[in-house]
Amino acid sequence: MSEIKKCKECQVDIPKKAKRCSQCTADQRSWIVRNPIKTILLIFIGLPFLFVMMSSSSSDTETNLSTSQLETNNGIPEWKYSTVLDEFTDKPQSFAKLFSTNELEFDFPYNGGSQFQLIVRNLNEGDGEEVLIGTTKGQFQTYDETIKVRFDDGDPVTYSISGSADGSSEIIFINKSSSFINNLKNSSTIKVEAPFYDAGRQVIHFNTDDYIGLKGEFL
Repeated sequence: MSEIKKCKECQVDIPKKAKRCSQCTADQRSWIVRNPIKTILLIFIGLPFLFVMMSSSSSDTETNLSTSQLETNNGIPEWKYSTVLDEFTDKPQSFAKLFSTNELEFDFPYNGGSQFQLIVRNLNEGDGEEVLIGTTKGQFQTYDETIKVRFDDGDPVTYSISGSADGSSEIIFINKSSSFINNLKNSSTIKVEAPFYDAGRQVIHFNTDDYIGLKGEFL
């Protein structure tokens, strides 16, 4: 068995038992090992609160990333289109959603497999379209960060990203979305390398074939 592993941050090879990276000094220990007191507090205080929140009914919004929304075509996630009336502006808002074809495994408390959703939606004010990626579990890093995207077998394209206005770390917005959408329309698959809290950069896979855009017949 290999005695080498990749650093969570800079991805260089380091000894498997190393607690810190010799190059970037990033801590390689899991969150639970580095934060024993927080872990105990989370278990005895946070989990009961989480249980109550999950048990209570919540409004179903179009950016909800519940895995129950996943629909498959021969085992492969496919594009799902919808149009709803915005409650505040009384204007129609259209969405195109696609689940990832892979899951990522993070350390506690986000272990158990995280799935991702690529969403294209129009803006209420008619200012074009925006693209976001959400996760069912885990935290993106958004401060002064970028993602790299490979459309089919093309060279990686770098996009800056922004966090959501409410401070949620489960969603990232891709800046210069028009460029991303133009590439998306001509692709069959994309790979997104994104930064995650306490997990470094990870790759998300999407099967983007048959994207018809937000001006298709479903409107």
